[in-house]
Amino acid sequence: MVPLRSPTWHLLGARLIDEMRILLATPQYVPELGGLTTVWSKVATALVRQGHQVTVVTQQPRSSHSPSSEICEGVTVHRFTERVGGERFGYAPSLRRWVRAEVKQFDLIHLVSFHAPIALALHRLATVPMVFSPTYHGGGHTPLANALHLVYQPMSRGIFKRADLIHCYSESEAQGVEHAFPLTHNKIRVIHAGFPTQQSPSAPPFDLGQPVLLVAGRLEAYKRVDLIIDALQYLKSDVRLVVCGAGPQERELRERSQQSSQAQSVDFVGYVSDEELCRWQRSATVALSASTDESFGLGLAEAASAGARVVATDLPAHREVAQLLGVEMAFFPVTISPRKLANMIDLAVNAGRQDASAVRVRTWDDVAADFDLVYRDLVRRTKP
Repeated sequence: MVPLRSPTWHLLGARLIDEMRILLATPQYVPELGGLTTVWSKVATALVRQGHQVTVVTQQPRSSHSPSSEICEGVTVHRFTERVGGERFGYAPSLRRWVRAEVKQFDLIHLVSFHAPIALALHRLATVPMVFSPTYHGGGHTPLANALHLVYQPMSRGIFKRADLIHCYSESEAQGVEHAFPLTHNKIRVIHAGFPTQQSPSAPPFDLGQPVLLVAGRLEAYKRVDLIIDALQYLKSDVRLVVCGAGPQERELRERSQQSSQAQSVDFVGYVSDEELCRWQRSATVALSASTDESFGLGLAEAASAGARVVATDLPAHREVAQLLGVEMAFFPVTISPRKLANMIDLAVNAGRQDASAVRVRTWDDVAADFDLVYRDLVRRTKP
């Protein structure tokens, strides 16, 4: 798939670098939970399959017991313990010291996430070509985060200015980045995340004897799983809501569910393996997202590729996912009431699962191949 907004990428006549040494700096990596972890662990291992050396530097909370250094599926991972900043804005000063000492041995550095302090801490150390994936949502998702962004956004212009290339997951994210940071106009490249087929025979669907509604992802307030729980009381269909994921809102959502008249119809299964998530996606009649902000919508793409119907907030990123997969999705306004959402869910349940074989797929190797071309072109253009 040719990335949107890209020129016609070309392979170099002579491969100047057969094996690139790539340094990927991300605030989360396995076994930490979240969308960033999913995307960049998949991309990193796929780049290794492309023949590159990939080193990941990341952070972990003090409570984590993961090794400080290890090799995960061919990727060298260095984890640094957060010492300041709290749960949402944790920062490990030792990570910056390591990058300062080691960055020159790499051909390229790729920084991930506008909404975490790593990119701000590292961009001035980039003495090699630099790619930045902001995963840009605009402001924060809490009043505190929004207040911090009033200060952080002007400070962060330096990251966008220093980056040789800005990677966005979707055209809608690219438009948001360009609007907020006009200097990025000629730097942006869109490379979509992977959404491989979820029809693995090694991951058979669960048999619950009733339609399954699936919510998958980190449990944050802006994901609005509470709205979905509130809609259950108005459903005409006899369904089971399965919530896959963990996060800061989990306790509140469990309590809300227990207070609901439909408490017996909700299962919180926590963080699950990729294989178990695939099984739930293959079991789901309907996959749901009530999120108010998304850069892409990976969970919906995966669920649709497994045959689930999709009911989601009417966000540009969600509509882009539907277009990429070539499937119909039902979209609702952010301001929808629980009763009206229930009506839409009932319609999707009655329609039943869709034909997964008709859904377009995009593997993580496809994603890595796109990055390979972008990286090579960038290194060629910036090579002294």
